[in-house]
Amino acid sequence: MKSAIIINSLSRGGAEKVVSILWDYKLSNDENLDLYLLKDEVSYSATTRYKVLRLDKDIFFPLKLIKAINSLLKSKYNIIQSHLDVPNILNCISKIIGGKHSCQIVHCVAYSNSSANSGFLAKVKISSLDYIFKYADLHIFKSEDMYKDYLAFFKNRPKKYKIIHNPYDFVSMDTQANETIITAKKTNRIKFLIVCRLTKHKSVDVALKALSLSDIDYEVNVLGEGPELLRLKNLSVELGIADKISFLGFKKNPYVYYKEADYYLSASQAEGFPNTLVEAMYFGCIPIHSNCISGPRELIGHNSDSIDSFVNAKYGYLFNVGDYKGMYEAIKASCSKQDYLCDKYQASISNSVKKYSVSEISTQYYKVIKDDF
Repeated sequence: MKSAIIINSLSRGGAEKVVSILWDYKLSNDENLDLYLLKDEVSYSATTRYKVLRLDKDIFFPLKLIKAINSLLKSKYNIIQSHLDVPNILNCISKIIGGKHSCQIVHCVAYSNSSANSGFLAKVKISSLDYIFKYADLHIFKSEDMYKDYLAFFKNRPKKYKIIHNPYDFVSMDTQANETIITAKKTNRIKFLIVCRLTKHKSVDVALKALSLSDIDYEVNVLGEGPELLRLKNLSVELGIADKISFLGFKKNPYVYYKEADYYLSASQAEGFPNTLVEAMYFGCIPIHSNCISGPRELIGHNSDSIDSFVNAKYGYLFNVGDYKGMYEAIKASCSKQDYLCDKYQASISNSVKKYSVSEISTQYYKVIKDDF
């Protein structure tokens, strides 16, 4: 059984990190399984066993797409599994024009986020993907909410689908968390942590506005880079909380910061299956997260789609997307209860995500890509 995995790169993004973990932990050991990158960018993994299709988005993209498809078809794979939209499109088109392989596509985003922001162009994109994706033999979703979100935006129903959550190498995370990072502050303040790419849809400004309403003694570490950085720094000054906020940039080892933090904050408009939320919960950070599609409800333990201002769920707090006052109320409620001093509560949060270990999830992925479904 000859199989292949296709991903944009092994650098920075959440889906890229997932494939890196799977590849390094187990999948690279199989000589009949190949890994293709669309860009030769590797930061998460130490592997050198991969091939590059070089499918950059430029004026030569159509020609590069044809060349990439031809390369895949010549290899005569039994199964090709792709992650993210462009690899998924490549995989499905290869199937449409005569590929005999089993086409598996892994969905990594909630389509409601992209479709809600761009009007006509978004509708064109969804219609195009709807047609192309119907040729997939298997759809893999990261959460139940992601599958429901897909059904809400696509007319063609998947022939077959599976839910496979993201994997986490908790042993490696523990090891890295014990490294010494000089910039990690040690104070008696309540410690909040934000970890994300600094883009508009992550809505870090909502978190800053919520924090500006609080009169507790706190500090915030923000890990991440992105186009919103300067605007967020200026906003922290305008809100009068700049002395409490540290923008630390991208950190290859964020785990020491999770270990030091009391709370993890996210006001994201949409997620796929939020890696940083799982990582934070593993280290016992109390999550205060937007009730967005998809993943947070499932992870934090709340069954209802709708909430009022905020809800104290089983493993943390949820508030409505964009509602900084609701986020503030959640912060206020948790800090008033001194949740951050309750070791038992933090242990229960940590234990709730241990089922997503790389040993368990990699076995699920390996079975699918080798034995099909």
